[in-house]
Amino acid sequence: MKKITLLISGILLMVGVGQAQTSTWQIPTIEVPLVSEGEAKANLEIEKSLEFADLHLGSKSYRILLNKSEKKCKIIELGSDQVYAEGKSLNSFQSGNLIFTDGDEFIFEKKKKKEGYEIIGPSGLLFNVENRGLAPVEVKNEKELIAQSIFVFKRIKDLYRETPDVYNFYTDYYTSLYNK
Repeated sequence: MKKITLLISGILLMVGVGQAQTSTWQIPTIEVPLVSEGEAKANLEIEKSLEFADLHLGSKSYRILLNKSEKKCKIIELGSDQVYAEGKSLNSFQSGNLIFTDGDEFIFEKKKKKEGYEIIGPSGLLFNVENRGLAPVEVKNEKELIAQSIFVFKRIKDLYRETPDVYNFYTDYYTSLYNK
């Protein structure tokens, strides 16, 4: 009897271990498709805690990391796990820059408007905010699309607020007619 019980529990354990190894899980994300003229160019997946965003551009994938002050960022190519670009002063109304590892440098200028702001890149308008919403802007190449996705991520990070969990801790006891 002991042998049969041991054999059945062993089989159940092996089946359970096999299923646990084949299961897949994903981090919950906010998905933002970057669309140009009706066709999807890229997909930006922002993690729910707003710590990082993954940009999927065809067969390439990049991770965008913003630090807490949001004045600096790093873009990491996920295929090689190497830094692809670094940016500075991207949150201020001064000129910011993004330096790629191949030597290209993008200088951005942020211009205030009455109902938003514009980010001007090396070849013209790169990002536009009107009435607290994102206005569509056409970009010319892959590096400008990566730079634009940084500003999309920053804008969503500024606007997105998760609903807080509210806990009520009652420490005072009030007597009433019903709880005497």
